[in-house]
Amino acid sequence: MEYTNNYIPGTSYLVDYAIEHFGAEVIGVEKLPEVRPPFPCLTGLSNTSCEANIQEKCTYKILAVGDDTIELNYGISDYHVVGEFSMLDAVKQEIQMGGYKLRYGKEVEWCGEKFYLLGRGSTGGYEYLLKNGDIELQIMPDARGGKPSPELRVVFRSEFLWREGEVNAYNKVIDYVNQWADIEYCQSSRVDPCVDLAMSYPDIDVKNQVVSRIRKKGQYRGGEFFNTMNNEGNTFGRKGMYHIRLYDKLRQIREKHLSHMIPVWQAHGWDGKSPVTRLEGELRRDGGLTLFDKEMTFETYLKLRADIWHRMTHDYLRIIQVGSATRRENCKTIDWWQDFQSCSGLFGERLGVLPYKQSSS
Repeated sequence: MEYTNNYIPGTSYLVDYAIEHFGAEVIGVEKLPEVRPPFPCLTGLSNTSCEANIQEKCTYKILAVGDDTIELNYGISDYHVVGEFSMLDAVKQEIQMGGYKLRYGKEVEWCGEKFYLLGRGSTGGYEYLLKNGDIELQIMPDARGGKPSPELRVVFRSEFLWREGEVNAYNKVIDYVNQWADIEYCQSSRVDPCVDLAMSYPDIDVKNQVVSRIRKKGQYRGGEFFNTMNNEGNTFGRKGMYHIRLYDKLRQIREKHLSHMIPVWQAHGWDGKSPVTRLEGELRRDGGLTLFDKEMTFETYLKLRADIWHRMTHDYLRIIQVGSATRRENCKTIDWWQDFQSCSGLFGERLGVLPYKQSSS
């Protein structure tokens, strides 16, 4: 099937978005000025108008709202560069023979863009693994229309997403991939929605303050539900389903020498010294994502982001004021967690979509 009208028109601010491929709905789009807002990853003019109202209700300043990582699966019906795979095979062999000296791979040019090719493949049968500062390509050379597995996986790096916004980044990748492959379909494999607040990392009594539908009874420290993040913060839940991270983002940036978030924060009033705490979800296709939509294309994810964030911060994890009610489930939500909850409106319009009920078996 021919994959046409691949762009999601407009900038990172969109009222709606449209893409035409198998199983996707085409929606009317309003073209907006090419001006990058302080939140480069927001979608919707309505978000801009309600931004001030949401901030007024929050105790802490909102510094960033968007996705920190996105992985998309592409079904490929045909490659236009079949002969180029022999070049990658030759370079891979050279890397493997080079040993430690070439442990980080070797620079190659793939269809007009420079990457580092690694001497190994990736899990899932992807023979070629190419990386640069913006994206990572995982490629199966045998095109079968995405059956039984997608032939191409693209990982959108954090720097790329925050610099371009998800929509612009997606359109650039579509434009690039269309040069050397025929795309049959595109589905979301992993998304990491997140919100950064200008606040110190909070002390949490995990045993008494945490209310969650993803908690396994009796598993707190060292179990599947709760773990620490190298003294940066904590993770809740289980990878593959809802995996939620709450951590000191400024500390992580200083320790790992990451700087790409600084301009994003400064654009929305960060003073350069206040602590920053991030709440971040990690949803994968075979877990949390397909509970909301069994296909979960990229544009469907954009449409449902507000519902996903709402569900994540209200039902799947909530931090309470201990003693504000007799039952823990009825306790009031602590003020800083309410700020995170309020940001669902900055991801888009809530449609009231609920996740599918899982089988008890």
